Amino acid sequence: MDTDHSVRVCVDVVLILTATLFATIFEKTGTPFRRGFFCDDESISHPYKGDTVPYWTALLPVALVVPTLIIILIEVLIHFKFNKDTVQSTYTVFKRNVHPLLIALYCTLGPFLFGFAVNHGITNVAKFSIGRLRPHFLAVCIPDSSINCTHSIGSYEVMRYVTEDVCTGDAVKIDEARRSHPSGHSSLAMYATVYAMLYTGVRMRWHGSLLIRYSLSLLFIYLALYTCLSRISDYKHHWSDVFGGAALGTVVALTMIYICWTQCSKYTMTSKKHETDTDIEIRGNHPYTSKLS
Repeated sequence: MDTDHSVRVCVDVVLILTATLFATIFEKTGTPFRRGFFCDDESISHPYKGDTVPYWTALLPVALVVPTLIIILIEVLIHFKFNKDTVQSTYTVFKRNVHPLLIALYCTLGPFLFGFAVNHGITNVAKFSIGRLRPHFLAVCIPDSSINCTHSIGSYEVMRYVTEDVCTGDAVKIDEARRSHPSGHSSLAMYATVYAMLYTGVRMRWHGSLLIRYSLSLLFIYLALYTCLSRISDYKHHWSDVFGGAALGTVVALTMIYICWTQCSKYTMTSKKHETDTDIEIRGNHPYTSKLS
C-alpha cells in the first residue's frame, strides 16, 4: 500500500512560510544594538549615497525570480525529454497521485525557497544583534554640534567613546545605519548564485553546447560580484561585512543543495519501461531514481 505524504508536504509548506514570516517580521519590528562611536573614526565618516543595486526593486526580485524560473524551465525540459511517458507516480498527497513533474519541482524549489527565507532570517538576526555602524553613519547621524568628543586622561586629551544619543538626523536612516554586518545584499546574491550554479551544473545536461553551463555560472558570478562590490563603493558596508554576507549565503546554499540531492533522491521519477543503458546514464544524474520508502 502506498504511503500518503500529506503530512510531509504540509509540514514543509508550513516551515517555508514560518521562516519567511520570521525573517520579515524580525526585520520590520527589531531594534538594532546601539553601538557607540568615536567622532574621528574615519571608517564611519564616508558620505551617504544611494544604492547602485536597489534591494526591493532589483536584487530581491532577480535573486528570487530568476533561479525559480531557471529551475522550473530545466525541470520541465527534463520531464518532457526523458520522462514524458513515465507511468503515474505512486507519490500521493491527500490520497491523490501527484504528477512526477510536480514532485521534481517540489524537490528542487522547496529547498531553494526555504533556504532563501532562512538566509534572510539569519542575516537579519546578525544585523540587529551586532549593530555595526555603516561607513556613512556619521553622515546620517549628524551629531549634535554641542557634543563633547574628548575627555581628559591625566594631562592628555583623548577621543571619547560616545554612547549617548547625540544624533539629530532622520531616525529611519540612523536605524538603518546601525545594520552593517553582515551585508544582506551579499548574502542574498551569493545564496542565489551558488544554488543556481550548483543546480544547473548537476541538472543541466544539454549536449548541444559544451560551454552553456559554464557561461551561465560565470554570468551568475559576475552579477553576484558586482552586487557585493557595489556595497563597498556605495559606502553601505565595510569590506568585512560583504565578505561575511557572502560566506553566509554560500554556506546556506551548500546546505540546501545537500538537502535537495540527498533527501530528494528517494523520489521516483522514471518509468520502468526506460530501463536501458541510455537511461542508466540519464538516471545517474537524476535525483529522483529510487522509491520513497
